[in-house]
Amino acid sequence: MTIRSSQMLALGRPHFAHWLLGELREKFPVHAQQLGEAGLHAWVMLGLDRATRHGFSEERDTGLYVTLMFLLARDFEQDPRFSHIAAALAPGAQAQLPPGRMDRAFASALSWLEQQQAQT
Repeated sequence: MTIRSSQMLALGRPHFAHWLLGELREKFPVHAQQLGEAGLHAWVMLGLDRATRHGFSEERDTGLYVTLMFLLARDFEQDPRFSHIAAALAPGAQAQLPPGRMDRAFASALSWLEQQQAQT
């Protein structure tokens, strides 16, 4: 049996995973309802796993990574529209520690979303 890093994170901090699920239900109710409980849980586990692969271990950073998935797309890192955000998340990105990388990536995502909203 293999235990993924996201599962270890959730097991180590079950209150965080539970809190994050609740936050997503509250902030993204339509999306959460469309996913259903099992789908929402799977997205969170996937996001936590991806975040830890990028070297993020703090709850704030892993939670922001999952939020990026909801704001942009589940597989935003493979989407060419978000290549600048994926680049900001890369471990070697300007040799910054994880919090700096996440702050840069999240700011870039918010800027992109604002541009999209201004165009409509």
